[in-house]
Amino acid sequence: MVELSKWLKAPLPTEKFPPKKAQGCRAGSQSSVVAGYSFFKDGHTLRSDWSSPEFWISSIRKEDSGYYWCEALTASHSVSKQRHQSYIQVQTENQRIPVSGVFLETQPQGDQAVEGKMLVLVCSVAEGTGDTTFSWHRGDTRESLGQKIQRSQRAELEIPVIRESHAGGYYCTADNGYGLIQSEVVNVSVRIPVSHPVLTISTSGAQAFTGDVVELLCEDKRASPPILYRFYHENVTLGSTSVPFGGGASFNLSLTTGHSGNYACEADNGLGAHATGRTSPMSPSCHYAKLRLVRPFHGFSSPSGNRS
Repeated sequence: MVELSKWLKAPLPTEKFPPKKAQGCRAGSQSSVVAGYSFFKDGHTLRSDWSSPEFWISSIRKEDSGYYWCEALTASHSVSKQRHQSYIQVQTENQRIPVSGVFLETQPQGDQAVEGKMLVLVCSVAEGTGDTTFSWHRGDTRESLGQKIQRSQRAELEIPVIRESHAGGYYCTADNGYGLIQSEVVNVSVRIPVSHPVLTISTSGAQAFTGDVVELLCEDKRASPPILYRFYHENVTLGSTSVPFGGGASFNLSLTTGHSGNYACEADNGLGAHATGRTSPMSPSCHYAKLRLVRPFHGFSSPSGNRS
């Protein structure tokens, strides 16, 4: 008969263990004639005729809670058994869950970011407990934009003033100690508000005469389309033109004697409020030009029929 000093070395019944950690029990003997070991839980065999006195549960779960014991088999196949049992309880109150479902969103949405405004990158996880390290990166250069450690499933990174150079892909990562998980790449396009449209008046000659057709051209080269251009004469609307793909817009005007005076144009692509020229002559969305109309000189006929 084998004399065992301690059949099962296992955690005390009062101890609790978090899930996902490897746990084991060890059978010890003062004799060298033990041929094999068997391990049991709640009446079920975990391992029989095991050569090692140790048996490990590589990833312990809540359902692994229960009573454990083991047996030793001597070389003569006589079993020495100790009916001492140890209870192992897997702790679930503060259960650590690995992060999963990492997701990046932007506020506003990626296709609605406006130059000069704030862009917020929100990184969230569907699951995950404990302290989580959130990181944000550029998709093209993998440049790190920032990092936060929070005991939550959501974290935000603010870009206070977004520029045209901020356009591109972004992603975030989350890690609470079980491995880093990356989100999908989110593309951000930066829309440019109208700023300083330029109005030019094209005439056929050095001076404009009644009956001439002049072209009013209004253009804001940086503004994102679609752009609506409006044309004014002395704060009276002449007409408007929409440009769906960017660039400038023109308005043709056949001159009459009442067309002398100040002209203005306004550009509006819906990104913020813009005053019109009829209410604010200094509006940055308007540009003014002055047209001086010259009446044609018909002269008179001399008795000889020559014009002087």
